[in-house]
Amino acid sequence: MIPVILAGGSGTRLWPMSRELYPKQLLAMTDAHTMLQHTLMRLDGIADLEPPVVLCNETYRYGIARQLWEIGIHGFELILETVGRNTAPAIAVAALKAMSRSADEQILVLPADHLIRDVVAFHEAVHTAAAFARQGYLTTFGVVPQSPETGYGYIRKGPATDAGEAKAFAISRFVEKPDLETAQQYLDSGQYCWNSGMFLFRAADIWEELKQLDPEMADACSLALENGRVDQDALFLDPGAFGRCRSDSIDYAVMEKTEKGVMVPLDAGWSDLGSWAAMWECGTGDENGNVCTGDVLVEKTKNSLVFAQSRLVAAAGIRDLVIVETADAVLVADRTRSQEVKSVVSGLKARNRSEAFLHPTRFLSWGVVIEIHTDAQCAIRRIEIDPEKSFEIISPADAACFWSLISGSGWMIRDQGREKMNQGFCGHIGPKQRLGVAACGQAPLVILETSVPAAGPDHLLG
Repeated sequence: MIPVILAGGSGTRLWPMSRELYPKQLLAMTDAHTMLQHTLMRLDGIADLEPPVVLCNETYRYGIARQLWEIGIHGFELILETVGRNTAPAIAVAALKAMSRSADEQILVLPADHLIRDVVAFHEAVHTAAAFARQGYLTTFGVVPQSPETGYGYIRKGPATDAGEAKAFAISRFVEKPDLETAQQYLDSGQYCWNSGMFLFRAADIWEELKQLDPEMADACSLALENGRVDQDALFLDPGAFGRCRSDSIDYAVMEKTEKGVMVPLDAGWSDLGSWAAMWECGTGDENGNVCTGDVLVEKTKNSLVFAQSRLVAAAGIRDLVIVETADAVLVADRTRSQEVKSVVSGLKARNRSEAFLHPTRFLSWGVVIEIHTDAQCAIRRIEIDPEKSFEIISPADAACFWSLISGSGWMIRDQGREKMNQGFCGHIGPKQRLGVAACGQAPLVILETSVPAAGPDHLLG
């Protein structure tokens, strides 16, 4: 069985933590590990798992690779999309890739940004789904609903079916996100589950079904994989072929049309953490119902979520609010209307504000750059170069840069020769200078850069 992780979403409803170029699956939302890391860590204990395949936008490549290395996952494959085409083409490409290993490979398709509290129950559901997949069924996981949720699609149960001792339900129909009254009817009937977007099937079975139902999509995906290029641990899909592929979800393209679909109920404390209200509901509240993260002080405050990333946030005399602080933006919203954050992001994009797209943290092939402060007078950033990695820069034409070594050791390479950087090193880089930097030793080389006047981040070359 190959875990196939879909890690391409942008998560705009969790702005300002999540950005288009730094989405929620790369963020540590509930503890020290990111959503992507939790998705992979909860697979530990499932038998016969092979290294994962992760599909994502090419922009996320280095951030995702770094996070997998951090939790000791090696041998993984990254499949990089130049343009998003929804889940059906992504799963089709993953199925083709799995079939190149073996025709009998099962693929366990998981979004990278879900929360599952009960790992044991999740493993049991995977075991059940695998039994159906071995018999040729296309299996999805339907989350047993706990409330009349209007933010999820639903799946109506059909007749019960079995594969040996494993039990599941035929799929009667998929339904779109309902209004509150309809969602309550679904909950009361006991016949509906939330659509989780998780699947398990044999790669050959989903591929054959897609070929029959949408041969044009299948042809485009096959060509995108065949003409793709490999760069180390990453496969870049051919942009022309994949760009011509129709965008569609696997639900619409296959699962709603197939006669082979079944649903395995999943009751495991699942949430897609799709909004700040969902973050509040899943968090551990204090005696007044406040969920607080970071350096937070609350007084006479109730049922609020307060998230501080870079400084103290104090809240007094409020209730039912969401307050989220990051290094470059602050959100204040009614907790019961937190879905409207998506409109805020749309407004920022319409104004061409960088806060809609960029995040202070950027992952590059050689390390990490964190923007600490930028104004008209100076820019301050933290540059972390991974051990044994190197890069080159051309300093800005209208600015001088000053480097102070925080930790680690390395070399600064200029036309006049190499200069060792050890603890206490301070260096000056004049305008339009080209130089190389290399980390040595087992620890990252960490530099604090100050440029005067402010320099844009693009002078750092990957």
